Amino acid sequence: MIISFYPGGGGNRFYKWMRGKTNFELNKGYDRSNPFQIIANRYPSDETKSQLISAPVIFTHCVNYDLIAECWQNQQDVFFINTDCVKSLRRQWALFQKFISSNQHSVGGPFSTIAWHDAYYKQYPWSPGPATVVDHNNFKEFFEMMQIELDSIVCPEFDFAQLMFEQHGPQAPILDLCNQYYDNK
Repeated sequence: MIISFYPGGGGNRFYKWMRGKTNFELNKGYDRSNPFQIIANRYPSDETKSQLISAPVIFTHCVNYDLIAECWQNQQDVFFINTDCVKSLRRQWALFQKFISSNQHSVGGPFSTIAWHDAYYKQYPWSPGPATVVDHNNFKEFFEMMQIELDSIVCPEFDFAQLMFEQHGPQAPILDLCNQYYDNK
């Protein structure tokens, strides 16, 4: 089985949901309790295909079926969780912030995350092919639960970084923009 999802888009939660667990806490990550989390499989690319690891369940942030099919051949069950990329990245960043001290919060971190993922998903865009898409038509209960979670996340630093990325692109003068952000707080 392969579960494809944007970071923060609920892949680990979907796996648990498929195994019968349906009571989840809002704003909690479930990747640490997953024995199949293999870092090498998160972002496959043309250059890293030979480094990927097979497992009974593969969790990947690649959302391009053609690349997934090249990387892990003969997989029968492939699920693509259809969430908004920006909302998913916001959730991932907000969950990450829970694990670091409050004096490490900044705009630079989420900006780097946004820029890196933008480049990756331009190279390997959303393309579910024949995979089962988890959305309001398939797995509706899970999908609606994830939409509620994604819509509930508040992360001002991430939102500012996203706005600056949209306005200035990946070459934004991020240090100047960070100073502007904190001067206006």
